[in-house]
Amino acid sequence: MHLLRPNVSAVVVLLFAACAVERQFPPQGYIDIDDSVRLHYRTIGDGPDTVVVPAGMYLTEDLSPLATHRTLIFYDMRGRGRSSRVIDGSKLGLDHDIDDLEAVRRHFGISRMSLVGFSYLGAMVALYAAEHPEHVNRVVQMGAMPPRSSAPYMERTPPTALIDTAKVNHLREMESSGALASNPMGYCEAYWDTYLVMYVGIAASADSITLPCNLRNEWPQNFSVTLQHVMSKLPEWDWRVQVRTVAAPTLTLHGDADRIAPPEGGREWAAILPDARLLIFPNVGHLIWAESRTAFLDAVDQFLDGQWPRGSRVVEAGSQASR
Repeated sequence: MHLLRPNVSAVVVLLFAACAVERQFPPQGYIDIDDSVRLHYRTIGDGPDTVVVPAGMYLTEDLSPLATHRTLIFYDMRGRGRSSRVIDGSKLGLDHDIDDLEAVRRHFGISRMSLVGFSYLGAMVALYAAEHPEHVNRVVQMGAMPPRSSAPYMERTPPTALIDTAKVNHLREMESSGALASNPMGYCEAYWDTYLVMYVGIAASADSITLPCNLRNEWPQNFSVTLQHVMSKLPEWDWRVQVRTVAAPTLTLHGDADRIAPPEGGREWAAILPDARLLIFPNVGHLIWAESRTAFLDAVDQFLDGQWPRGSRVVEAGSQASR
């Protein structure tokens, strides 16, 4: 009499298949933070490494190629994108955004993840990594706001000379005619047609960038209030000591023509973070992923795979020298 023996190879395949099924997240949905705040998310890919990206309303489409062998989770911050509109200023701010990132991690049951943060969120993900080092593999900062408000390079002339006065006058006419209420999407498009030039290194780049004016939270009259609440709680900031506990390797990306977040701030981030390198994009402004798409994706892809991208440099602490 022969005993039936299980096919070991088949069992292994089934186990891996079960793990793969468990790994698949819903393509989109909402995460309930409390009775008044829900965060919208989208997921792309089903690879073993997870990358979490706030500001999905801007970044989902352009960063989706990074999902070829990863799982990308994009979400909109509270008060932004498709997430809940938040009127109460006490429910907005850096601490809430850090807590929300942790809520996203818990919702998906992620033990370790890499993070990609743009602008203000470039600082936020570094601060999250300082508070939760056990959950962070790698950090990417894109045009991050500086680590301190008192830096000498913060004293600079706003790039208002780039703005077309005729377009500004057209916006004022739209406001006086009631377009904020009657044609908010049209006003949003006119707003960015006027001011987007400040966000790019080469003015012509603005013509190929589309921003989410179809989303109510992204209408200028709404997101400006949200930003005011967030920034009003940071009248002066200095995170240089706090982020020295970040254990995760960090890639700081910055355009050398960034007029919104000074590139000197990127150099300072790379100098103070324990395991960081700086990659500068020439003739690029604040929207690195849009202005230098191929080079940006190649650099981030290589970094998330565990390698420092070509051209990234160590910045010596206490100086602007790099090697």
